[in-house]
Amino acid sequence: MPERTRAFMALLLPEDLKAAAAARQDHLRDIFPAGAVKWVAQENLHLTVRFFGDLDRKALEKAAGVIDGLVEVVQPVRVRLGSLSAFPSPSRPQTLWVALEQEGGRLEALAAAIDRRIREAGFGPADKPWKSHLTLGRMREGRWQVPADWTAGLTADARDFTIGTVALMQSELRPQGPRYTPLRTASPRIDQ
Repeated sequence: MPERTRAFMALLLPEDLKAAAAARQDHLRDIFPAGAVKWVAQENLHLTVRFFGDLDRKALEKAAGVIDGLVEVVQPVRVRLGSLSAFPSPSRPQTLWVALEQEGGRLEALAAAIDRRIREAGFGPADKPWKSHLTLGRMREGRWQVPADWTAGLTADARDFTIGTVALMQSELRPQGPRYTPLRTASPRIDQ
């Protein structure tokens, strides 16, 4: 049986954006009951563009080829942290997230261009539409009393952050939490 690698395609975040998102997590830790949420570790914060699951060596090489072909496509995008919300809804939170806002839909255009390259490489369509959100945590199993107004009371962060580096990531599931390792990256082209 060929070796398999759990992998996904992601937009990597600069450290200052990760720190700002971690501050949002701290705000939420004061709201949600202790133990109710499995928080994403700050070093693991990223924007998933496409989750592949387990790939054999051939498919992993194909996904790495997609990254190589993105060098001319990737351009920096300025974003800021937006509102808090959850999937499937704020009143029934399972995945807690913060929106990434930007002008002109450049982030969505970048994600669409990456997705197009992924489909052209033979991976097929995504299982759900892409949404510009940064996962902060996931609710643990059980019945938790969630405050109705948990998304309120947090002022918007007016700082802009630049993102754009795309990476093919390896995901290793471990008892102490997942470890994500970039296998191949494409960085933004800076036009001078």
